[in-house]
Amino acid sequence: MFTIQGNTPVMFHLVFMLTTAVFTVSGQSITITGPSTLETPTSELRLTCTPSSAGISDVNIIVLLKNSSSTDYQTVLSVTYSKTTSSSVIHWGNVVSQSRAGVSAIGNVDTVSGAQLVFTIATNMTTCNDGGAYQCFMAVTLTGGNGGVADAEKYVTAKVQPISTNDMTVFPFPNVESVYYSVGSSVTFTCTGTVGSDKKPHTWCYKRVTDQGYTGYPTAADINQNDNGLIQSGCNYQRTSTLTYNVTNDDTNTTFMCEPFTGTVCGSNPASLIAYKSIRRLSGQSITITGPSTLETPTSELRLTCTPSSAGITDVNSIGLLRNSSSTDYQTVVSVNYDKPTSSSVISWGNVVSQSRAGVSATGNVNTVSGAQLVFTIATNRTNCNDGGAYRCSMGVTLTSGSGGVAIAEKYITAKVQPISSNDMTVFPFPNVESVYYSVGSSLKFTCTGTVGSDKKTHTWCYKRATDQGYTGYPTTADINQNDNGLVTSGCNYQRTSTLIYNVKNDDTNTTFMCEPFTGTVCGSNPVSLITYKSIRRYSSGGTTCGQDDVTPWIIVAVIFIIATVVLTTTVAYLCRKVLEYKDRLHQSVNYEVVNRAFSRNDEHVYNTTDNYEIPQI
Repeated sequence: MFTIQGNTPVMFHLVFMLTTAVFTVSGQSITITGPSTLETPTSELRLTCTPSSAGISDVNIIVLLKNSSSTDYQTVLSVTYSKTTSSSVIHWGNVVSQSRAGVSAIGNVDTVSGAQLVFTIATNMTTCNDGGAYQCFMAVTLTGGNGGVADAEKYVTAKVQPISTNDMTVFPFPNVESVYYSVGSSVTFTCTGTVGSDKKPHTWCYKRVTDQGYTGYPTAADINQNDNGLIQSGCNYQRTSTLTYNVTNDDTNTTFMCEPFTGTVCGSNPASLIAYKSIRRLSGQSITITGPSTLETPTSELRLTCTPSSAGITDVNSIGLLRNSSSTDYQTVVSVNYDKPTSSSVISWGNVVSQSRAGVSATGNVNTVSGAQLVFTIATNRTNCNDGGAYRCSMGVTLTSGSGGVAIAEKYITAKVQPISSNDMTVFPFPNVESVYYSVGSSLKFTCTGTVGSDKKTHTWCYKRATDQGYTGYPTTADINQNDNGLVTSGCNYQRTSTLIYNVKNDDTNTTFMCEPFTGTVCGSNPVSLITYKSIRRYSSGGTTCGQDDVTPWIIVAVIFIIATVVLTTTVAYLCRKVLEYKDRLHQSVNYEVVNRAFSRNDEHVYNTTDNYEIPQI
């Protein structure tokens, strides 16, 4: 009736193509029962394949299959009747299933009424891979003697529950006796742990010393669940979320709680899934740090001042300025301590580079509580972009009670670098008429390159035609490509290349294009070193501009010059010819006079030199 090929019934494939959930032929059918959702590893997976008895005289085989991909079902196990042993026999289609701990199966095809196949994976032995599409298949002998097949399917959705939550961390570390924070300090709590296959968010709760229980944290904006930072671990996911909190005067002893979301009250998870962290606020001594929030380098001075309060303090032992060189590591820049042998305050540098750097200085005093302070300065034109970052003032004091205490305050400085220079603007293609002009309608590409500062300013493109009084911002944004992906870092600065595509118009008798880093004001607001220009002229042949073409006057001048040259040359040639003729006649006149004198002495005829001659009039 059917054959087995590699543990997969051939006939089953045909049946599957003709059905959706249950296939029935002349009465016979099979059902599959089991859970639709599998909570792993705590739930048991039990799938039962049970044929109906209607119209069936014998059940030959029952098979359970699982879809290991979107189109491929593989046999998990089957039960058939062995004539040799006169009993039902279980066959495993997958050795892994047979040998896996917690996996079992029972089956029977001895009788129609008792036929079934049951597959079980025990509690605490299931995994997320046990979810998926399952199918029960049977081959039977009908009461009419013919054979028949049927199948039924069930999809099991496997869910993985959170497994653990790591210890909560807080940054910065407590700044007073490893327990307390100054009121107003900003602290960040970090919670990390598995959150299940459904990527549960973290629930944040808190409890102050006067509270009876935990309350959900009210300000969602302070919480970052970091969905983009989810890390897959098998079928589970690991989440890291943070809570940023400003210490208040009410935080005499406040505990924060983090756990995977349950939808119920705080603390509903097992203890292994809940993390805690307590903080305490410090009353009395405190320290402030003053200085700029933004540092314009190199033109701005950086001056940071650490000043303790005098409340509850009898003595200031030390003041230190630290800088965060990484996300978790503060290093001492400079400190001031009281030196007993000299009975004076002494400056100590934590970094030799800072001490020897040009423009860097520090003053400090802890001789008295009222005059205690530490001032660190980097002079104007000596600052650079590396001077930005997180700074911290810390102090060690003696309290009025006689015990010791410490306090800190922090400030973040954003360093900005301004653009330095813009290169000469280029245009492509080169002028196509007399190395100066472009034909009307030509498409040109202007390219502008230069530094644009640490904040990656865009380029501003402007233009001015011959008739304009000043420059105007280029109106068509689509013609400009700022090429953000092509930004090149140069230290803390950035270099940008932008382009402008422009079609030459009849109005471009002499049009100049300008490019400069964006300022937000009128064109040309930058220093000259940051502005670059390029001029173009249009050329139009055939006199289509009604005598206004700037090339035409030059043509007229050239024609006049040529005509004048021809006239002058002709005149000079004519005059030269006349002069030569005159000289020749004058020479002949002189010769005739000599002859006349000779004949007069011999009483011969005397010739008049003017006879039959005309003296040319010049």
